[in-house]
Amino acid sequence: MNGDYDEDIHNVCVECEGKGGYIASPTADGGPNDGKDVWEECQYCNGRGYNGKLKGKIVAIDFDGVIASYDGWKGIDEHGNDCLGADILIHELIDKEAMVWIFSTRLNPQVNKGYKVPELRGKLWSFFRRNKNYPKYDPDHFDIWDFRGKPIADLYIDDRAYHHQTNATWYPDEIEEVMKRLEG
Repeated sequence: MNGDYDEDIHNVCVECEGKGGYIASPTADGGPNDGKDVWEECQYCNGRGYNGKLKGKIVAIDFDGVIASYDGWKGIDEHGNDCLGADILIHELIDKEAMVWIFSTRLNPQVNKGYKVPELRGKLWSFFRRNKNYPKYDPDHFDIWDFRGKPIADLYIDDRAYHHQTNATWYPDEIEEVMKRLEG
């Protein structure tokens, strides 16, 4: 049912019943899709209904710096070494029936010009195929997020993140810490 949406309920994804809010409307902009209905994927369940079928939580894990070591961009085919224990973490999450999404800027065709998303996805999967300790592709528990932005998740694991307590006040020392991190 990927991409199948119910227009009678304000363009809400019928897979997750609108938990992700509204999705884009059909367009006819004079471009290559002129006259055709073009829909964005639901950013909540990706039109596949994953969230409604999982017993566990959704965990989004950044690739560079968390799964593979990162020491600056060296090219689309260059991955760092396996971060020790990352495979164990992923297996433990899957054992608890979580859905693990791997996300990465590597999948952005605007950053990696000349490549289409399926090619970029294949290049990222090559890391997991070479590192046999990682689980194999499983659409219910382990996959690569190849859509725009980060997936909506219960937990994000990212080496460049700054943790801010939900709904908390931003105090001057926290703002200063964010600025220090940006300065390097």
